[in-house]
Amino acid sequence: MVRTHVLPIERLRFAFLLAALVALSLVATATMSAQVITDPNDRIYADIDRWYNAGYIDRMPPIRPYPLPVVRELLKQVEDRGGAQDRAAAKRYLESMAGGFQIHPSVEEVYRLQAAGPASDTALAAGVGGAGSTDTYSQTSFGLSITAAPMDLLSIAGKLHISLLSSDPFTALPAGTYPTLDYLSDWADIPFFGGIDLAVRQGLTTDVTVGTADLYFQSGTLRTDYGPIFGNGIVFGGQSRPTPRFNLHWGSKYVALDILYLELTATGANGGGAEAGKHLSFHSAHFYPTDWLTLSAFETAVWGPRFDLSYFVPLSEFYLTQGLGGFADNSIVGLSASARLPYNTGVSGVLYIDDLNFNQVVRFNFDTKWKLAYEVEAHWTPMWDLFRQVKLDYTAVMPYMYTHEGGDPNYTNYTNAGLNLGPALEPNSDRLTITASFAPLPQMEVGLMGRLIRHGNASAGTGVKSPADGSLFDTGYTSSGGYAFQNSTPFLSQSVIEKTLQFGFDADYRFSRFDAKLSYMYQYTWNAGLVAGANVGNHLIGMSFGYSY
Repeated sequence: MVRTHVLPIERLRFAFLLAALVALSLVATATMSAQVITDPNDRIYADIDRWYNAGYIDRMPPIRPYPLPVVRELLKQVEDRGGAQDRAAAKRYLESMAGGFQIHPSVEEVYRLQAAGPASDTALAAGVGGAGSTDTYSQTSFGLSITAAPMDLLSIAGKLHISLLSSDPFTALPAGTYPTLDYLSDWADIPFFGGIDLAVRQGLTTDVTVGTADLYFQSGTLRTDYGPIFGNGIVFGGQSRPTPRFNLHWGSKYVALDILYLELTATGANGGGAEAGKHLSFHSAHFYPTDWLTLSAFETAVWGPRFDLSYFVPLSEFYLTQGLGGFADNSIVGLSASARLPYNTGVSGVLYIDDLNFNQVVRFNFDTKWKLAYEVEAHWTPMWDLFRQVKLDYTAVMPYMYTHEGGDPNYTNYTNAGLNLGPALEPNSDRLTITASFAPLPQMEVGLMGRLIRHGNASAGTGVKSPADGSLFDTGYTSSGGYAFQNSTPFLSQSVIEKTLQFGFDADYRFSRFDAKLSYMYQYTWNAGLVAGANVGNHLIGMSFGYSY
């Protein structure tokens, strides 16, 4: 809900930042539109993915967004190896971040609408559908992005924006997604005539990196995206909220090592509030036995509110480390593999394990606890002038994955500010997605997609303690302190399963310094909100128009 009370200090801060943006825009001399390399959802990363799948890029670091030296190196490989259309695109990207310093003021207008379609009587009675109702969201953003390399081994990138919002950024979003706007919720709101209030929100992403494309230390306030399956993935999804971040990367022809630290925001046991003192440490090792195969092992620890240097020991195992403190923390281990196959095809898989009943598994009893997530993706990337790529992805999240019993506030579950650090899915869910991308014009991209999401409440009808709603804050523990499903995994076996079918398109056209986007999706949900018989359809339309100098 938008608050109408505006503190004087908030007014002064807004006026100062807006004046700074205007002044900088008057003195800027850049001639190319900007790429926000500090945003893993920027179009440049979708292009990099396709170029890698097509074989134009040798290999990529697993953690995004990339620092400036890495982005430049990848684009130079495309300039050398890509087709004419891709070489031209890589050249435009390089020109927008050339030289020692680039500054790009920008303005963007975003509009989203969700119009209710058909709804069952049960949905109307339950309040999860409304025939003829609409929800709208508008956003006007004034931004300033920079890329700079003021000296050897030092690079800087970032974006500052001030945005005027008509409603909550979650408004009129498709199921299974989070807002891509980086913003801080505060109390700076502007009241207008007619009872209209606009929320003033600011956001800042930063990246300061010391090193080269192969060895660097990166720090900043950033979203985190992790491969080999980037985007809405099961380890770190690019749609999760920005965090203060520190990352050390070393890469060679056969091995790459990463150490990552995130400072997270804890919430209460039911997802409300905000508390400091939640920490995440991550390390990974990637192996490249051939130029077409990548193998990886990685591990995560989430803990708080204490600060524990044990999780910064370079050669360590987090499961053993947390055992030294009585297993109060949360450790998760993962494996991944990715293969680039003939004819520009490829397949990748990721497995992320929180817990399993080892004693039962070694006895070959597989009907036991599997608290994990896995994702498999296959692609064909011909990179023809018109048809660019098609991808098929399946993701499964077992019951209670990403949850963790951790008290109130909860410093150990796999969330940041109440949202999943991994996919935008609840536990006990799966997702099947097919996408195709086309380039009908050199600077135009059109995407088609279809998706099915299923979700169930594994705690329904059990003795699990509150909230018992199947969410990221439902740990699966009973009031007596035991885990309800030590010897079983009730994956989507409930009598009521919410099913959401989505299909639609999006188009992105860039001309000169302008960028115009249009999207449409039809979404139909059976048993919406896990209410049996509550079926509802929605039309979702999105439009945006931006200018970057």
